[in-house]
Amino acid sequence: MDNKLVTVIIPTYNRGHLVERSIVSVLNQTYEDFELIVVDDGSTDNTKEVVKSICDERIKYMKSPVNRGPANARNIGIRGAKGEYIAFQDSDDEWLPDKLEKQVKRLQEASPNTGMVYGRIAFWEGEVIVGEIPSKETPTEDKEGYIFKRLLMGNLIGTPVMLIKKSVLEDVGLFETNLKALEDYEMALRIAKKYEIAFVDQVVIKANKTENSVNSGDISGYLLTTSFLLKKYEEDYKKYGLWEAKLSELDILGPDIKQEVLRIIGN
Repeated sequence: MDNKLVTVIIPTYNRGHLVERSIVSVLNQTYEDFELIVVDDGSTDNTKEVVKSICDERIKYMKSPVNRGPANARNIGIRGAKGEYIAFQDSDDEWLPDKLEKQVKRLQEASPNTGMVYGRIAFWEGEVIVGEIPSKETPTEDKEGYIFKRLLMGNLIGTPVMLIKKSVLEDVGLFETNLKALEDYEMALRIAKKYEIAFVDQVVIKANKTENSVNSGDISGYLLTTSFLLKKYEEDYKKYGLWEAKLSELDILGPDIKQEVLRIIGN
């Protein structure tokens, strides 16, 4: 395996009580050729002091003057990245020790048109696993290769399991900062439409359920993102015969919200 520098980006906001655990899980990786950029998204707690107290020359602390959300914070990190590969961690999650090693190896073994590799996320509440994404029952052909159609049906890839070639981000663009929810899904769709996706068939992340998790959003955020995705990928949904099914999914939001989404997208 050819060791490539990986830039790991952790966006954090008022997580001084949690971020050390996240950072340590990155520092404990068996793959050691990385830099770690912690982007403090305008915290008002002791986040800076916690980060600065961890002595490791691979850590770089950056601070946004105001809180603008995780998508913007990740973009700050990407712009400052020196690595050929980019990975993301959330400030309340933990990487398993061999995450980077497995993913770098898989990405280098994959076809040249592979833009990203991911693995499974295990969701924990306390000491209990309450779910995994993607599930073990998901067919292999739905998890890797050209999986754009499958991702249009629903997301399988969370930000903390992404390992992306920096050249791919330079091609497809950075995170959409106008979205307040599901910005990882929107990014995954953009990549999958142009590139193959590789998969490591093991859990690589322990996602801890905490209040105000980094990607949590209110109903208005999901409304905005749902409308954005339906409008942006309308032709693709119709091409693959998914349009009516996607509209039917809006029923769970209630008739008023569904009508608002349809109004926004012009249907």
